[in-house]
Amino acid sequence: MEHKKWEAEQKRLDEEKKEELRRWEVEQKWLMEEKDAEHKRIAEKVEADRELERKRIDFEQQKAEQEHQRWIAERDDRKRREAEEQQRRDEDQRRQDEKERRQAERKDDNAAKARKYGEAIRGSIIPMGADPIEAVVFFRRVEQLFTDYAIPAGFQAKVISPFLSTKAKAVLSPEVIARYQDMKAAILQELKLSANTYLEKLNTTSKAGDETFVAYASKLRGILNYYLESRNVSDFDTICQLLVCDRIKSTLSEACLKYILSIESSRDDGWLSIKELTESIERFVAAKGDTYKPHAYAIGQTQQRKEPPKPFTETAKNKGQPSVQKKQGLRARRRQAWWLHQVSRSFVMNADRQVIFELNVRN
Repeated sequence: MEHKKWEAEQKRLDEEKKEELRRWEVEQKWLMEEKDAEHKRIAEKVEADRELERKRIDFEQQKAEQEHQRWIAERDDRKRREAEEQQRRDEDQRRQDEKERRQAERKDDNAAKARKYGEAIRGSIIPMGADPIEAVVFFRRVEQLFTDYAIPAGFQAKVISPFLSTKAKAVLSPEVIARYQDMKAAILQELKLSANTYLEKLNTTSKAGDETFVAYASKLRGILNYYLESRNVSDFDTICQLLVCDRIKSTLSEACLKYILSIESSRDDGWLSIKELTESIERFVAAKGDTYKPHAYAIGQTQQRKEPPKPFTETAKNKGQPSVQKKQGLRARRRQAWWLHQVSRSFVMNADRQVIFELNVRN
């Protein structure tokens, strides 16, 4: 009985050991499978990481290759732009050098021409004197030399500038000395040579002791020409009108003359025709009676008229002598007759020269 129990117990223990061994084997198998699965997962992760790293490296390489290609393209483009810019700078420098070379050649050529023209007229020109009226004779002479020596307009002002007077040189500037006409106008303006100045000089200029009559006549002719030019006179009829108008103005009172001069100052030609002058004088006389004050006065203001000049009365002291008015009129008529003679002679000489020139041209 005891033996059977023991056997049964042994059998139960063996079965328990077998069951425990079986469970251990199952557990070991499961552990092995888990370990294999873990190794597999680790291997797969490692492979995935390697693949990801490989892709990242490939991407970085592609990116680096693209960056390199872009850098090469930018470098080539930069080199191309720098080459174009350098070529453009070289071309600009070449053009600038060529321009400076031409300017230097032109400057040297202009300087040589200026010296040539200056030496050509040096023996024929007379320097401008200190008297302002001598500028008229000077410009008339140099204009004739310009024609005789065929001096171009661009060199005319330069070749005569050394022969100007000190006062005339004071107005010279780069803008003025570029053209002869501009320089001439500036000098005449500085010397205050207006139409009235020419007329006054024409009436008062006298022959110097050491001056020849040829030079004196040339001086008077030049002053007269500049006076007519300042009045924009170019034909005989206009000259006659100018002479008559000047004669009329010489008879006006100071007040009326101031009125007429104020009207003439607004005109382009600087003077009024006979019709305009006489109408203006008539208007002034009608409004002011040829006195300093008009006839119309304010309330409470008394009219004060100027006493007319006393007539010339012959006395024992001045018997046989002409009055002052007669003397002034006689001098004015003599001066006017001389002036008309000079103008008529000038036009006759110009007409003869024109006829001779036309005959020469026809022949």
